[in-house]
Amino acid sequence: SIKLIGITGSSGVLGSYIKKQIKNVKFDCFYGDIAKKKDIGTWLKGKKFDAIFHFAAVVPTSKVENNYNRSRKVNYLGTKLLIDEVQKNNTTKWFLFASTSHVYKFSQKKINEKSIVMPISKYGLTKLMAEKYLLNKREKVNICIIRIFSYTTFNQNISFFIPSIYKKFLSNSLIQLDNINHIRDFIDIKDICSAIKLLYVKKSKGIYNLGTGKKIYLIRIVKYLSNLFNKKYVINKINSRTMHVADIKKISRLGWKPKRSIEEILRTYHLNVNTKLHSIN
Repeated sequence: SIKLIGITGSSGVLGSYIKKQIKNVKFDCFYGDIAKKKDIGTWLKGKKFDAIFHFAAVVPTSKVENNYNRSRKVNYLGTKLLIDEVQKNNTTKWFLFASTSHVYKFSQKKINEKSIVMPISKYGLTKLMAEKYLLNKREKVNICIIRIFSYTTFNQNISFFIPSIYKKFLSNSLIQLDNINHIRDFIDIKDICSAIKLLYVKKSKGIYNLGTGKKIYLIRIVKYLSNLFNKKYVINKINSRTMHVADIKKISRLGWKPKRSIEEILRTYHLNVNTKLHSIN
């Protein structure tokens, strides 16, 4: 019989992608307000799911900063209300929560799941609060938390790093940059998807980092786009360097490995944006 998976945030970047990619299951999407207990109750009433994928969230960080109260309601309170209802109704035995690498502080070493949590943004704080609440429920429901490192897709909000830099190269003749002296870990959405699939099939529990484990200097992305657009750039001021790179040994032990490089991510991004632009014109 076809398995039924409940999913929140199904119209977001990650949710809409996952829905298309995972075959042989049926998704039951939540369309209400995740911060309203009544909406969640109505959705779950009388339902039994093989799993719940909880993706509903307020991102990016700038949006969270601008409206912290609403973001806290969605990211933390929404998760709390959801897991409480799930537990009360015995809706599912396996619950996947999409969290973020923003729960970790910057580190000169690769970050593993036992590294110090000290959120680097208010977004990270809301996700950490949600994580802690979920982990208190793990006696009753199997909880799987994925801490996703940097990723990008062509329909992502312009305030994310790759979309914002790409837009600068697209629209300016000379690109002025600062705050570029950082190291991050970029993972392709296809790799995130294959990891989620594996964790779901194995019904894994606990916390997993999702990244590539490779250091990407942001300047490398700038240079790639500079060549692609054949445009020059100027770096105005050099800031102090931060590093946020995943140690992925834990999920690798399950047999998962990321397949796509930063160049492939950028190439796909460029192709998709072009296709989108041409379809508009």
